[in-house]
Amino acid sequence: MTDRIHPVRCDARHLPFESSSVDLSVCLHGIRSLGGPENLVTILREMLRVAPRIILAETLPVAKNDAQQAHLAMYNLRHEVFKMAYGRQDDLPYPSMDTLVALVERAGGSVEASRALEMDLPHALAHFPRALIEEVPDGMERESLLRRWDEADALAQRFGTDHPPVSLVIAARA
Repeated sequence: MTDRIHPVRCDARHLPFESSSVDLSVCLHGIRSLGGPENLVTILREMLRVAPRIILAETLPVAKNDAQQAHLAMYNLRHEVFKMAYGRQDDLPYPSMDTLVALVERAGGSVEASRALEMDLPHALAHFPRALIEEVPDGMERESLLRRWDEADALAQRFGTDHPPVSLVIAARA
C-alpha cells in the first residue's frame, strides 16, 4: 500500500496534482484548521478537482456525556483566549454536520454518505495552560476568561475529557 499512498505538504488551495489524478482525497480533523467558509469551499473544490471522491472527518460540536462536554468547554474557550492574547484565532470552532455538508455542496460535491461516529477515546488536546490567559491585556476580559477556564478545567478534572463524536462525510464530484 505504501506505493499508493503519498502524503504531501502543500497549500491545499492549490494541490500539486493534475485533475482526476488521484483516487481519493482525504482530510482528517483538518477542516477546523483551514480558515473560514470561503477558504474551505476553495479547498474542497480543489480536493474534488484532483479526486472523484473525498472523505472528511472532523470533530462535531456535540457532547453525549460530561467528559465530552469538558473537552468542548476547554476547546471553545481557546478561540477567545488566542484572539485576545495574540490577535489571532487558533483553530475554528468545530463545524456541525450540516455545515460540512453545505460546504461540500457549495464546492460542487454531492454527498454520498454522512454520519456521526462515537470515538470512545480520551482526548486532552483541547487543554491549554491557564497562564496564556494572563497575556490578555483587558483586565475584565482576562478575569472572565480565567473564571471560565477554571470552570472548564474543573469539568476536566472531575470527568476527564473524551473525544466528542466525529462527522464522517463521503462525497463525489457532482
